[in-house]
Amino acid sequence: MKSKHTASSNKSDALLQLILSMSSAEKRAFSLYVNRYGHSEDVLYYRVFVEINKRKSFDESVILANVEGLKSSQLPNVRANLYRHILKSLRNLYGRLDLYNLVEQFDFARILYDKGLYFQSLDQLQKCKNKARELQEYFILGDILQFEKFIESQYITSSVGDRAGNLSQKSNNALNRISQTTFLSNKALKLYDWYLKNGYIKNFKEKEKLSSYFYQGMAGLDLEKMGFYERIYYHQAYMWYYYIAQDFQNYYRHCLKFVHAFEDFPQMKKVNLVIYMKAVHNICNALFFLNSYDRYKARFDQFLKIKKKISPKKANVEGLYYLYYYLHRIDLYILEGRFQASWEWLPELLQLIHENPYNWDQHRILVFYYKIGCLYFGGGDYSRAIDFLNLIINQKSYDIRTDIQSYARILNLISHYELGNERLLQYQVKSVYRYLGKMEELQKVHQYIFSFLRKMPSMKILEVKDHFRELKSQLEGLQNDPIEKRFFLYLDILSWLESKITNETVEEVIQSKFLETRKI
Repeated sequence: MKSKHTASSNKSDALLQLILSMSSAEKRAFSLYVNRYGHSEDVLYYRVFVEINKRKSFDESVILANVEGLKSSQLPNVRANLYRHILKSLRNLYGRLDLYNLVEQFDFARILYDKGLYFQSLDQLQKCKNKARELQEYFILGDILQFEKFIESQYITSSVGDRAGNLSQKSNNALNRISQTTFLSNKALKLYDWYLKNGYIKNFKEKEKLSSYFYQGMAGLDLEKMGFYERIYYHQAYMWYYYIAQDFQNYYRHCLKFVHAFEDFPQMKKVNLVIYMKAVHNICNALFFLNSYDRYKARFDQFLKIKKKISPKKANVEGLYYLYYYLHRIDLYILEGRFQASWEWLPELLQLIHENPYNWDQHRILVFYYKIGCLYFGGGDYSRAIDFLNLIINQKSYDIRTDIQSYARILNLISHYELGNERLLQYQVKSVYRYLGKMEELQKVHQYIFSFLRKMPSMKILEVKDHFRELKSQLEGLQNDPIEKRFFLYLDILSWLESKITNETVEEVIQSKFLETRKI
């Protein structure tokens, strides 16, 4: 049976996504762009654009019926032309932005070369080199230098003498920077891939494997001689390593150095706001795991100020801002123990997830579902918690964040216990235990919890609290273990156990702990 998603439908979807992503200003700019080449009503691809924009959908039969003179055989070419011209108009609109401008200036140098104006081309390349160095764009600088060497080697100019040696030296320096940046960015990317698949390390064997990979090639790197992007990827690699290894103090240390890189290269905060936003996001993340509320609140306030710097033209930056904003807003309410208070604004986040205008990936949405499930669990709405945990449990992809999928199942079991679903619980305990074994997620913490859950049906009412106390004592002995402590990063089970022992709600227990830390 053939898939319904043909190459043609994929291209139509891509065109529709591009048009829907355009702001009103971008659409007006596109209309002006088309009018430069004649009346827009006479341009076939523009009439298709108007139709798609009006209906907010791409239906071939509807387009063919409403765009006079358009034949079915023409539609693929018209669609391709429309896509290309939209991108061209956007390029014209944003041509003054630093990076776009640099690439455009490099294109001008090539045009001058093709016209046989070699000296003018070299003058243009000099401007490009200066801008590339300012922006720390050594990959582009490498191409500029290669083109400059090509002109020098092919044509006699008046710039002989030491120029060949200088060009060679500059090319080697640029290549060294490119090589080091590539090495460090690859390292950071592979560590991120590890985290996406596995989460935190779960045994000493994994830690040895992680350390062996990470330290390979890292010795001898001179941080003082690094440019901006080299430093960024260097600290990013260390951040991922310590984060996966659950060493949050060192993770925080490199998060700080990540931010400090912008102090050494202040112009980069404007050039690459996305990376600066990630830097502040990571500091917030580290302080959350270090349970440092005051510093967390200060950094979150610093993050909120970034919104004023975001250009309305950049949907990707705006999307990343709201992604981090809601993640840290949830974490703030968890630290404060204000679970039920978070329910007031959760609908706006859920609407955003449902509409997904910023194309957040499956991993991000999975994390949101788990955090939202925790907010409902902490506030005592176990049915709603189960709803969101099931969105994780029932999803089809098993190769992303197996750790979250595992802990969602454990929190789901506890939620069913709270609702008194004993029969369902007995069946699910066996199912989840098998799942954790298959995913190699079983640790001592899990063994104690499942032993407790299996004994529950036979527990006498007067003995239940004693069993809760016993389990709490067992788990407290593991919360500082280098490997076992990962469990407590996902689930504050100790607060839940304390709530069962003291007859308080989870929210009351966590709020009391929070207020105690404020007195110190």
